[in-house]
Amino acid sequence: MSDHSITSLIEKLEVAEGPSQELSARVIHAVRAPDGAVEQSRINGRWCVYDKNGRLLESGSRNGWWREGGWEVTESLDAALALAGRVVGEEAALSILQDTVDGWNAAAGLSIRNLPRLFCAAVLRAQSEARV
Repeated sequence: MSDHSITSLIEKLEVAEGPSQELSARVIHAVRAPDGAVEQSRINGRWCVYDKNGRLLESGSRNGWWREGGWEVTESLDAALALAGRVVGEEAALSILQDTVDGWNAAAGLSIRNLPRLFCAAVLRAQSEARV
């Protein structure tokens, strides 16, 4: 996944309204399978993440590290924290969460349901900046 794609995903996360299964899948794609793909299933309409070999990544699989948090990273703070802990480490994740909450408190009109999504955007931004 290119830096431009990450920046575009961060922007989408910041302006979206509420949680999104598609955005959750795209976040998982960015951190778990950046060389893979994201597609919506023609069978059940769910968003799926594939690795670079075309294998479906499954939530809860033995070889996946996504078991504890689940895939719903834009709707569940637990899932978003599990993501952050694995991507940037626990201490950095807590710092990012505090910054996100501080920024959220300063902004008018935001609801608690936006916190996981905004936290994911902040984690992706921190990961992207760490690579530079």
